Amino acid sequence: MLEDDRLFKLEQQNARTLLQKPNLANPSKMFPTQVSKHGESQTCQYHQPQTQMGPLSKEIQQFAQDLLKEKGLAKPDRQRAISQAYFAFQKAAQVAKRLQDNRTRSLAYGYLGQLYEQEQRYDEAMRLTRQAIFFANHSHVSHSNQDQVSLMSPVSHTLYRWYWQLGRILKTQGHLEQAIAAYRLASQNLKPIQNVLDLGYRIPQGLFEQVIRPVHYGLADLLLQKAETIHDEQTQQRLIKEAINGVELVKVSELQDYFDECLLALQSKNASILDHPKLQQELQQTAILYPIPLENRLVVIVSVKGKIHMKSIPVTADKVNYTAWDLRLKLQTRPHNRFLLPARQLYNWLICPIETLLTDNQVDTLVVVPDGKLRMIPFSTLHSGKHFLIEKYAMGLTPGLTLVDPQRIPWDNDNKILLVGLSDAVQNYPALPNVKKEVQKIQDIAKNRALSNIVFNKEFSINNFRNQLKGNEYSIIHLATHGEFDADPEHTYILTYTEKMKMDKLQEVIGLGRFRDKPLKLLTLSACKTAVGDDKAALGLAGIAVKAGARSAIATLWFVDDEATSVAMTDFYQQLLTRGISKAKALQEAQKKLIKIRRYWHPSYWGPFLLIGNWL
Repeated sequence: MLEDDRLFKLEQQNARTLLQKPNLANPSKMFPTQVSKHGESQTCQYHQPQTQMGPLSKEIQQFAQDLLKEKGLAKPDRQRAISQAYFAFQKAAQVAKRLQDNRTRSLAYGYLGQLYEQEQRYDEAMRLTRQAIFFANHSHVSHSNQDQVSLMSPVSHTLYRWYWQLGRILKTQGHLEQAIAAYRLASQNLKPIQNVLDLGYRIPQGLFEQVIRPVHYGLADLLLQKAETIHDEQTQQRLIKEAINGVELVKVSELQDYFDECLLALQSKNASILDHPKLQQELQQTAILYPIPLENRLVVIVSVKGKIHMKSIPVTADKVNYTAWDLRLKLQTRPHNRFLLPARQLYNWLICPIETLLTDNQVDTLVVVPDGKLRMIPFSTLHSGKHFLIEKYAMGLTPGLTLVDPQRIPWDNDNKILLVGLSDAVQNYPALPNVKKEVQKIQDIAKNRALSNIVFNKEFSINNFRNQLKGNEYSIIHLATHGEFDADPEHTYILTYTEKMKMDKLQEVIGLGRFRDKPLKLLTLSACKTAVGDDKAALGLAGIAVKAGARSAIATLWFVDDEATSVAMTDFYQQLLTRGISKAKALQEAQKKLIKIRRYWHPSYWGPFLLIGNWL
């Protein structure tokens, strides 16, 4: 036994010498030291618990990661390294067999399978991967007890990895049904890792893109492929919904991770808006647009009158994301109309395939659930060649199908509005001279419909803001002040007169009214902006309503001309409070008004306004 162990380590060292990068990967870094919600420093050792993993298992895992990360070897050196790695893994499997260490056997066979997968030797890769699954299932915690497995257990980790590997191999070989089954098992075994968020941990950088997204999106890809070949409508609808559910797992986890906040309580209260029975009447002229950019195609899913439709467009996710990024940059440049090219291209991909369906069903409102870089752009600015999308449809946005509770709320005389404005130049931010006129006009519009209080300039402090919310049940909070949304929540804030109110503080203060009889119906941020090119920053914008406990939020993707903002906001409230139309249609009317004013035609003036959450 000792001799075999020595030989394993010798061959391991030989292969590492060829790789020239020993000790590149440390498995324990998968979940490094984190700070919990309570401010305590903790190490989440889900990936490799010290008590459940022997020294040999650690060696195998680190060695495999070193080898599989290395892409720059010349072919002969790589072949020698793979040959010696094969010998080392085989020796490890023999040692583990004698030790009755099924976990180590699973790792050895699994990484051998991955080597063969990379070399496109799929039959051997499949045989070894199945062995890895067998021994993972027969390690010290049985698969049948997965629901009871501790989050710190390595079992789900190895199972998701090998089921995912098996799914990739089967997909490559064209076995669609078997690949779907394997991906489903990978998805199920990945969920305990995602549940680490419930403990208040932030997911390590890269885990979404390298693990969570490819597993769930890989399953969605296969399910949608199958749905395209199915003629039975009921089966097709079921497959599309299952694909959407997988994508939703990623969307909700991203939002959880961004805010370091568990959103499952909200999620459990809200059914998907695709399955909400009470919503069907309200949705008669509303379409839910759900684009899914995949590696080799864009799938545009749209739900109209309770039926889901799907169109596949042969354009890669990379191209869609690049075009969205290009549009975002050009939208903010006013002297020219170069934005029209990417705006037209995205219209052709996202709207043209479903336009006849929308027209035939007399749709007048589009609710978008964006993905990836599409979160950075306002869909209202997409252009047909003749008109902007907002000129035809009212628009709403939601970060996820279960993260919104759409219901029509009457604007009665019991409503209260808090109008907060900061017009002075403070903390190196420019003055907003039209803010005073903006809040006064809104107060005039609301005077026969709601009571309103104004907090202005020096009065706007965190303490005064908190006191206003402690003593009043506001239906609307309107914040006309600078705000920044960044990929890092710590750098996301709104500006008060003397300090910056970060997202956690905003949530804490506004959340004071979350459990009152009258919930906050609308939160408006009329002078904020997000980082250009950063879809993670857009997460903060999309999640603001969820985080603050508001049913809806209006915010801007980039800083808007002060005067144009004042025109748009006053017209929005005029439409909302006097005509009794939906928030989406009220915002549409305000944006259309700006389009008709020649100096404000360019979407840099009206485009960044987004309605997030309850659009009714």
